[in-house]
Amino acid sequence: MNRGVERVALVLTAVAVLGSSHCQRDKSSSTRATSAASAPRQPVDLPAPAKADPLPLAVGQWQRTRTTERGRDDVTQSLKIVAQDAGAFWFEVVTGTADAGTVVQVLMDPKDRRDKAAADIRAAKVRMPNGLIRELNGPLLEPNKPGYRALLDKVFMMDRPPIGRADVTVPAGTFKSCFLFEIEKVKYWVHPGVPLTGIVKSEAGGLRVELVDFGLDGALSELEQQKH
Repeated sequence: MNRGVERVALVLTAVAVLGSSHCQRDKSSSTRATSAASAPRQPVDLPAPAKADPLPLAVGQWQRTRTTERGRDDVTQSLKIVAQDAGAFWFEVVTGTADAGTVVQVLMDPKDRRDKAAADIRAAKVRMPNGLIRELNGPLLEPNKPGYRALLDKVFMMDRPPIGRADVTVPAGTFKSCFLFEIEKVKYWVHPGVPLTGIVKSEAGGLRVELVDFGLDGALSELEQQKH
């Protein structure tokens, strides 16, 4: 069964950099558990949106989600924008906790958020759970670009009209009159007040992704976290 790219995004962080030969040890002394803790939480009493267009991307935006599959242990994932470089954004994805999980940074210029194929991926950095940081540029980056596009797939707009609207309650709060989309047997509830993806909840079979928290600013990079 196709469970959508949420499943892909959770596993690509561990496999997208196989074959890279540029490694270095993490030397930071930071012990911050999550950037979200230092960012102001957004109110959840957002009005019903008039249209599904996403918020413009900006440095500092972040969101944290929780994925569950058929009652198994939860997996948390954070998506944020931590910097900007020559028109492109450094997107960071943290799967698990910052000191024990996988941290991925992708330098991407989305160009047109209605056309994910046009996105320009320029570089990537990955810190594996063992603390190694791998950097990908040039020829080393090319074979991994499809994986990184899948990882950031939800930054782009839905490619079809919504099929309905509904109020949705998740750990982040209650979101009024979300737009409901269904793509490849995956249902998405979208509120454009949520930065980066707009997605409040998605479901496919026994797989569920829910928004836990989010902010319009305050995101901090966790790539250089010291593993404990």
